[in-house]
Amino acid sequence: MVKKPVIDPKRSYLGGWVTQHCSACAWEEESLKNELAHCPKCGAPVDENCSIKFGGTKIVFNKSEDRFTVYDSTGGEAIIYGADFADAVCFMLRRPVFWKDRE
Repeated sequence: MVKKPVIDPKRSYLGGWVTQHCSACAWEEESLKNELAHCPKCGAPVDENCSIKFGGTKIVFNKSEDRFTVYDSTGGEAIIYGADFADAVCFMLRRPVFWKDRE
């Protein structure tokens, strides 16, 4: 079992735009830089299903199916299930050049 990471809820996304919505009042926003816990219109908790878009990529979280679907600008898609998510993230975080120490 992997522990859930503690992420500052006020942390902004650097290059992505989050889409969130509220089932209670039908509020939706497609250009958030921070995730919201409660709807700014009615105060109800926002739905846990949400997405983030950056460049030509969109990642959609579906809580009821416990999965992330990654879409690219050419129409391709990949599904990462919740059970595989920790390994997928660790694999991705170990590879980008921007994490490596620069001399």
